[in-house]
Amino acid sequence: MAGKTPRIKVERLLSESRVPLMKYDDIMMREPSFKLERGEDYLRWLRELEQCANSAGLLGHLDGTAVRPEKPGPLRALFDKNRVAMNNFVFWNIHPSLTEGRDKEKVWLDALADSEVDVESVLACARGCFDEKELIDDFLSYPIRKAFLILPVMDAHTAMTHLNYEWDNLKEFVPEFSDDHYIGAAAFLVAYVDSRLFRDICTGPLSSRGSADEVRALIEARLQKT
Repeated sequence: MAGKTPRIKVERLLSESRVPLMKYDDIMMREPSFKLERGEDYLRWLRELEQCANSAGLLGHLDGTAVRPEKPGPLRALFDKNRVAMNNFVFWNIHPSLTEGRDKEKVWLDALADSEVDVESVLACARGCFDEKELIDDFLSYPIRKAFLILPVMDAHTAMTHLNYEWDNLKEFVPEFSDDHYIGAAAFLVAYVDSRLFRDICTGPLSSRGSADEVRALIEARLQKT
């Protein structure tokens, strides 16, 4: 049965080629280039963490696809060990300002030594450190902010790349956030950057009011032709 084990601290070391590594027990993984500190960086942080986990053979624990063996034995013990290591690697890469001095700190530390706690639970704790309303407000004001600060020197491709990241990041926190907000922001950006392209898109994807994914795919397809 899975359960708590004596907690081992993550160690930091360098490979022979000077690559920063994290070590938990005898399990090692490359260290991401930055620690999670701001909500707007969550998705970028998670993607880099996924790359590091994949290189270490731990991606299944991070994305939840790894399946714990039903029967007790060496394979189950290895699974539990890898899961606890991945939990601790995630925690190690969260900036201390988000975890120290919080009421949740004891819960975090207890969970990190418990192989019954899946990695998504640790990620959920990380997301819980941020104010969803602030992230929503940032997304809703994003098109106008970009219009005045960046869009004068930004093409439609770049503008949509930035918007898509903001949207994907927000959906990690608020999956139920209405697609209408993405569609409206996309229409604003395209209209500001390329009025001709906006008129073209309005007769296609925006006129049908499809899902955010559908509108996104159709806009990207149109942009590839420009």
